[in-house]
This record gives sequence, C-alpha cells and structure tokens, in this order.
Amino acid sequence: MSDNLGKQYQKKLKNVHKKLTEEMITVCRQIGEKLRDETVERTPVDQGDLRAKWAVMPVEKKEDKYIIAITNPAKYAAYVEFGYMQRPGMRLKMKEVNGKLRFVQFLGYAKQYKLGEPTGKAKPDKDGYIVMITRKRFIPGRFMARQGLKETKEKHWPKARKHLLKKMQKIWEAT
Repeated sequence: MSDNLGKQYQKKLKNVHKKLTEEMITVCRQIGEKLRDETVERTPVDQGDLRAKWAVMPVEKKEDKYIIAITNPAKYAAYVEFGYMQRPGMRLKMKEVNGKLRFVQFLGYAKQYKLGEPTGKAKPDKDGYIVMITRKRFIPGRFMARQGLKETKEKHWPKARKHLLKKMQKIWEAT
C-alpha cells in the first residue's frame, strides 16, 4: 500500500514539475517581451532602424535556470549601447539627411590637427557631402538595454514572481 502511495506521489510531482516548467517558460517569455519594450523605449531614434530590430530570443532552460535574452542584429547596436573610441582628427565624409548628419566614408586623418582645435562644419559640396574632422576621443553609450533590464527587474519581476507563486499553489492543489 505505501509503495503505491509513493508512486502516486512521484507521478503527482512529475506532473506538477512539467506544468510549472511550462508556466515558467511562458512567464519568462513575457518578461523578455517587457524587457524588449523597455529597451525599445530607451533606444534613440534616428531613422528607426535600431529601434525596430530588437527581438526576444527563445527562453533557454539550463539546469535549474531560465535564460531570457534580447538581441539586436544591427551592426552598430553595440556602439550605441556601450559607446566607442575614435581617434581625434579623423576626416569623415558625411551627408545631411532629414537635418542629421550621416556617415558616408572615412577619408583618412587630417594633417597637422591638434586635439581640441575647433573644426566646425564645412558647407556641403555640389553633391551634398560635408567633410568633418572628429574632435572627441570617446562617444558615450546610451545603455538602453542595461537600463531596460534594471527597469524590468524593478517593475515587472515582482509581479511575475507573485503570479508564479499563485500558479504554483493552484497547480499543486489541482493535481
């Protein structure tokens, strides 16, 4: 008799574990979507390309952990997120599009350029191109994903945790 109860209990535990795993994956996917939304809000808009490319990766389960990840395949996403170094004195060919300068081509380094020397913005040539000389060594990052993660942890995770605890209790009682 006790052996039969043990098997029933094990069966119940397996069933509860399976349902909780499914619920965890669902909740993690929802948190991933919230993280993406928080990150999209913080992403600077120039042409909208960077903002539109944020995506949630499928939830991964490794041992007893669930991994949520967002990604952005834009080549320059990491530069906008973390910032980047540049060498002052770089000559860049730019073009003005919708009131903002767009990088077109690297032209080499300015001769006899001194750090901190004002370069200004030249007038566009007949094709609409402007040659600029960089002055700053470091362009700071915007940290949109990092701030989105912080906001998600503070705002959405406590709600998800409460939901999971209630769901866990319901699953246990129903099984």
